[in-house]
Amino acid sequence: MIPNSETDETGSGQSYLQSKSTVKFETNDFKGHRGTVNQMDQASDITNNSAYVGRDINVTYLPAKPSTSELRSIHFQYRLSVDDFIGRQKDLSFLKEKLCIENPRVMVVSGLGGIGKTQLVKQFIKENKEFYRNVVWINSQSRESIEKEFKTLAESELDLSLNVDGKERVFRNIIHMIFNRLSTSKTIIVFDNVDKADTAKIVRDIVAVHVKPHILITSRFQEFGESVNYIKLEVFSSEVALKYISTKVCKETLEDKMTLAATLKNLPLALRQVTAHIKYHQKQDGNYKLCNYIADFNKYRKKMLSSVHFQNDIFHEYKETTLTTWQITMNAIRECEPDGELALRILHIMAYFHNPQIMREIFFNLDGLSDEPELNKRQVMSAVRLIINYSMVDDYENQSVLGIHKLVQEVIQIQLSNEQRSESTLRDGLRLISQMEENKKLELCLQHGISVYQLSWNQQVQNTERKMT
Repeated sequence: MIPNSETDETGSGQSYLQSKSTVKFETNDFKGHRGTVNQMDQASDITNNSAYVGRDINVTYLPAKPSTSELRSIHFQYRLSVDDFIGRQKDLSFLKEKLCIENPRVMVVSGLGGIGKTQLVKQFIKENKEFYRNVVWINSQSRESIEKEFKTLAESELDLSLNVDGKERVFRNIIHMIFNRLSTSKTIIVFDNVDKADTAKIVRDIVAVHVKPHILITSRFQEFGESVNYIKLEVFSSEVALKYISTKVCKETLEDKMTLAATLKNLPLALRQVTAHIKYHQKQDGNYKLCNYIADFNKYRKKMLSSVHFQNDIFHEYKETTLTTWQITMNAIRECEPDGELALRILHIMAYFHNPQIMREIFFNLDGLSDEPELNKRQVMSAVRLIINYSMVDDYENQSVLGIHKLVQEVIQIQLSNEQRSESTLRDGLRLISQMEENKKLELCLQHGISVYQLSWNQQVQNTERKMT
């Protein structure tokens, strides 16, 4: 559990981010004389020096001073939106009205998983790229990932030192340094997937600082404070869902298109995966129709709803829709020779990884492949192309970097648990991470390892609880 306050190096409890950006300290003794300290680094670090605990220190907040040097343009971990973005014009206009202004604002885009929060934010940035000089994208699935990515940003992009006097600064001071630097030019920071209570608490503390850039948050939560602006996304309207299907699937009746949209409850993620499935099968078989998919969907949905696992779990109707579409797609991928089984194995492991920036090369070391590295590489690349064609994963940098939607991860985990295959898949993931120790990109794999270990522990706890009941 993440505590409500963070203890700094002195052991004193303070709010996770309590102080303002630049402070003026008056003390009876600082560097041998009485005076003021205006430099943020010195001012913030003096409060963490045990020699000053309990001393009379008066704090006055000062406005941040612009940097004298021009900051180069930064695009940290931001990747373009999908090419087939559709609809949401009112939402995009609302975001522009609230964010494309001089004064910094905090906006939250909330909604269910698979509703299109991340894609909306990416599209907003794409359409307003001339307004923002800097774009920072923070994957916010855990406290550890938030801290790690801000530290990487500080060192690799902003040339800021994380240490003072041989000791790493407390995280709130690192945030102050970053925000002061970025606030000298138009900057937007996106906290993506803030879907846990502890990470929401951390983000609330971060965005409460006085000097900050514009901030956008995507979350299933809506409680981030009274001063925060909110926009809640709903599923597509029937008209937008129908338009999306029509742009993807040709030569189908209007009735079948409307039936498909209603069957999928107009959920954007499900629409994307299903139309990719249909398009791929129509290339293989010219006789494959929407009505064939709808029949499969109803068959698998009935089977899923009758399972003991489903009855013992709490599902939202949209997760049910996603799970059904996933099952149909998995069966279709499995039947694709010769890459189907390998493609599923890769996808199953990805369900337990930290979802952003999954490097394809990690899977070149999978157990059970041949003894020829080049052959393994070609097999993995072919299998990855297959799951990309079915829109089960996103790809970047010529398919060398992969991403998977959080809701897709959740429903895959549900199904693997139902089939009692979670443990074997988690072992696969742990072996892959252990084999990356000598790789120059180990740092990028670390979050995947942490994610797999955490989920492995959760699995052990669940198994123990089942044995006790």
